[in-house]
Amino acid sequence: MFSKNLTGTKRFSTMAARMLQRDRHFKKETASTTIRKTITSWMYDKNNSRENSNLAYSDVVQEYYKNKKNGGNTYQMEPSVKPCLGKIGEMLEDVIWANTENYTFHTDTVNAKVLNINNSVHRRLRLLIPERYRFIVQTHLFTDNSQGITGRSRFVWNPETDNIAERTIRVKNLIANVTCFFIYTE
Repeated sequence: MFSKNLTGTKRFSTMAARMLQRDRHFKKETASTTIRKTITSWMYDKNNSRENSNLAYSDVVQEYYKNKKNGGNTYQMEPSVKPCLGKIGEMLEDVIWANTENYTFHTDTVNAKVLNINNSVHRRLRLLIPERYRFIVQTHLFTDNSQGITGRSRFVWNPETDNIAERTIRVKNLIANVTCFFIYTE
């Protein structure tokens, strides 16, 4: 498959050159590309012993993770900013009105309409929710036939940090209910 002069170190150095050339096309330097470059340089450095290689490898990894800015622990037990329930409530009303204003209830299309409302709320909530908050959205859409309905939810949460926003709107003979639960992750 390979000719005699491409065997051994020449074959590997050709592969390493291709890998480095391919890595130049990446705009962002990642840990894998940095480590790959370091490992390929060790493979062809005949003066480098195994002990030095291991030390150099661990230094590269440590240096990468030391400079990397990730979320990490902030030891923040309470939120610095809480969700603005007024803005969220207005957003829920806008989404419900926009999706149900000209809608007539039909069993074949109600699932798609609920999914559409739910997805719209999710997209807009991501812009309104502070960091470290997670949310759950429940959407209910049903006809108003003068029946009663009761809803419950049993979450274990901290009432000081976690919260809820809910809007129920009647449009013609339709009732739309959207409930959002906000949970703070420590």
